[in-house]
Amino acid sequence: MFKYSVRFVISIIFFLSVSELSASTAMVVMNPKITRVTVFANNALLNKEGKVSLKKGGNSIIIPDLTPNLIDNSLQVKIAGASTIKISDVKVEQTYLQKLQHENIEKLQSKLDQTSALLKTEMDEIAIVTSSNDFLKRTTPFSQNQKVLPSEIETYTKFFEKTLAENYNRIAKIEVHTKELQKEKTLLEKELDTYKTPEQSKSIHIELFSTADLKDQKVEISYMVNNAHWNPLYIIRADSVSGKIEWSNFASISQSSGEDWTNASIEISTAKPFSAKAPDPLKGWYIDIYHSSQRTYSKSAYAQFEMMDRAPVAASIPSDTYMAPDIQQESTSFSFILPGKNTIPSDNQPHKVFISSAEKEANFHYRATPSVSSFAYMTADLDNPFSFPLLAGEMTLLLDGRVVGINNISKTIFPEEKVQLSLGADESIKIEYNQQKKYSKEDRFISNDTHVQYSYTHEITNGKNKPIQITVEDHFPVSRNEQIKVVLDAPQKEDAKVSEDGIITWDVALNAHEKKILPMQFTVSYPKKIEIEGLD
Repeated sequence: MFKYSVRFVISIIFFLSVSELSASTAMVVMNPKITRVTVFANNALLNKEGKVSLKKGGNSIIIPDLTPNLIDNSLQVKIAGASTIKISDVKVEQTYLQKLQHENIEKLQSKLDQTSALLKTEMDEIAIVTSSNDFLKRTTPFSQNQKVLPSEIETYTKFFEKTLAENYNRIAKIEVHTKELQKEKTLLEKELDTYKTPEQSKSIHIELFSTADLKDQKVEISYMVNNAHWNPLYIIRADSVSGKIEWSNFASISQSSGEDWTNASIEISTAKPFSAKAPDPLKGWYIDIYHSSQRTYSKSAYAQFEMMDRAPVAASIPSDTYMAPDIQQESTSFSFILPGKNTIPSDNQPHKVFISSAEKEANFHYRATPSVSSFAYMTADLDNPFSFPLLAGEMTLLLDGRVVGINNISKTIFPEEKVQLSLGADESIKIEYNQQKKYSKEDRFISNDTHVQYSYTHEITNGKNKPIQITVEDHFPVSRNEQIKVVLDAPQKEDAKVSEDGIITWDVALNAHEKKILPMQFTVSYPKKIEIEGLD
C-alpha cells in the first residue's frame, strides 16, 4: 500500500513551486475514490470519481500517489460541465522518492550491529564448548601401565558423563538464543532495506481552462493496472440417484496492483484488452520444383471470431448461499457484474466470488480400458448448461456429496457443447485383462510370410446390486505398410464398434452380479525378412 505522509507533502511542495511560475493557473490536488473495477484475465480497469472546485481561467488538477502499475496510455478523463471546461493536456508522470529518515536509519543500523556482535559471540562460545568436548573425548586419564582401581574408573566415568551433559545442555541453550538473534537480525535487515530502496509512484496532471468559477465539479478517471487477474473455478455436484448434475461457477480474483479496491462495484470480464489486432492477411502459397536458391512460402493460420450481438443474458439458477451476478453479453465477450459492493485488497491472495449455478440431467454410465487400468470409472455426459462459454479452469468434482477429484477444464466449452465428466473409479466392478495366447507360425512351403496370432479376454463382473451400463475399449494394431497385414478375428462387427484407427468399443449391459467375457483376437502377417515396429 502507498502511504501519503512523505510523498503527499513532497508532491504539494513540488506543485506549489510550479504554480509560482504561472500565477494565473490554479492548482487543485484531488484524491478520487475507486467506484468500479472491471477485472480481466491479466489486468484490471479502475474507475474513480472525485469532486473539485475550479477557478475561472487556467486550472491544474493533480492526482498524486498512484500505483506504478498504472498503464499510462490507458488513462481516460471525463469532467462534468464540458460546455464551460476545455481540457488542454492530460499526462502521467512517474516519481522516484527516496526515504531520507536518517535518524531511523542510524538507530536501525546500530541495533543491527549490536545484534550481529551478540550473534558472533554466541557462535564463538558454541565453538569453544564443542572443542572442549572433542578434547575431553580424546583424553586418556590413565597411562597404559598404570594400575587403576575400579573406584577410580567409576569416579572418572561420572565426571566424564556429567561434564559432557553440562556442555551439551549449554550448547542447546546457546543455539536457542542464536536462533532468536538470527531472526531479529533478519527483521532488522528487511526494515533497513525499506529505507534504502527508492519508492515509485505515479501522478496524473490535468490542465484545463474554465470560463467561470465552478464548485464541486465531478471528475471521472479510468486507467488499466497490471498485477490483477481472475481465474474460473467450478464446483460440480453429481447425484447418481437422481441422475442430475449441479454446476456452480466461481471466479477467483487476485490482485497486487498497489491499490486496495474498497467498497467498489466489481465486474468480471472474459474480454482481452490490448488484443484488438487481427492477424495479417494471408499471402499467396506457391509451390514449384525445388531449386536450392529459391525461397518457399509456408501457409499461416488465420483465426476468425464469431461476433455475438449485444444482449442481456439471464443468470442461471442461483445458489442458496450466494447472490447471482448480472450477466452481460458483449460483442466479443461476457461480463459478470457482482451484486453490491466488494472489497479486494492488494494482497495477491485469491478471493472467491460466486457467478452462477445450474442443474441439468446427465447420462451416467461406466467406462473401462482394461489394457490400461483394472478399474471401471463412472462418467457423466451432459451439455454445457449455461448460455455462455465456460473457460479453462480448475474443477472440483463431488459424487453423492463426496469429493472424487480435482481436475482441470483444459479448453473453452461453448454453449450446448458436450462435456464428459470423470467421477472416479468404482471398486465394486471387477475388471480382468488377460492375454490368452500368442501363436506364431511360418508358411515355408506356401510363402515366406510369418503369421502371429494374438488372443485376449476382458472379464467384466458387476458386483453391484443393480444393473449397469459400461463401455469397454481396447485397440488392435493398424498397418501402415502394404507388406504388413492385420486381420481382426474377434469381435465381429455385430458385437462391437471398430474404428479405422483400430479402436474397439463394446457397449455392455450387465445385470446385478453378472459376469461377461469379451474376446479380442487378431492376426498379423508379414514377410519373414522384415522387422516389425510397434508390435510386442
